[in-house]
Formats: sequence, C-alpha cells, structure tokens
Amino acid sequence: MLLFPLAMVLYELSAYIGNDMVQPAMLTITAEYGVDDAWVASSMSLYILGGACLTWLIGPLSDRYGRRPVMLAGVMYFIATNLLILLAPTIEWFMLLRFLQGMGLCFIAAVGYVSIQEAFEELTAIRVMALMANISMVAPLLGPLAGAA
Repeated sequence: MLLFPLAMVLYELSAYIGNDMVQPAMLTITAEYGVDDAWVASSMSLYILGGACLTWLIGPLSDRYGRRPVMLAGVMYFIATNLLILLAPTIEWFMLLRFLQGMGLCFIAAVGYVSIQEAFEELTAIRVMALMANISMVAPLLGPLAGAA
C-alpha cells in the first residue's frame, strides 16, 4: 500500500524539480539555439501556464473513466513530453514542449491528491499529503543545484 504514495511523491518531485532544473540551464539553451536571452523567462511562464490549463478537464475525466487510468495516462504523457523536449529542433518547439510538460502538473492536482484521499484513512491521507507538500517546497531548492550541476 506504500508503493502508491511513494510513486505519487516521486511523480510530484519530478514534475516540480523539472521546472527548477531547467532554469539554470536556460542561458546555455538559448545560446545553443542561437536566440536572445529574452526567451529565458518564457520557459518558466509557459511551464506554469501549462500546469494551470487542464485541471478543469482532468478531474471530470477521472470521475468518468477512473482515477488510475487517468493518472497513468498523465504519467506517460509527462514522460513523453520530457523525452520529446530533448529533440526540440528550435526554441519555439522547446517552448511549446515546456508548455506541454507543464500540463503534467495538472494530473497531480486534479487526480493525485483526490486519489490519496480516497485510498487512505483520513489521518494517513493527511500525512501523505503533508509529505507531498514538503516535496513541493524542497524541489525549488534542489532543482537549481541539480540543474547547475
């Protein structure tokens, strides 16, 4: 029964740290694409915007088709966008994929927390969600260090 919350914590960590790891490398990324440094801020903005745009849809989809299939689809989607961004031929593609990557956050908010509440008794669910909240607070500290390395 601990595998599910562990998987959720790892997914949340990867989704949050994914944004914070890219930021130290953005100057290098813009240099590799041969574009102006003005693109740097857009990377974070598009990731966060992506994370806000699908929640309204994912919740009802998980009600209709079940939490597990929607969450697994979200994890697969997030993995795919992380792999595809490595192949981005231009900065425009890179930014589009940053937006699409950010949509992976929607699955955590719309399905993940609800699944935790439904799968565990109240006290255990509170503990697991507190751990998840701590992960989201630690990611901005670890991400830039990992990204700079």
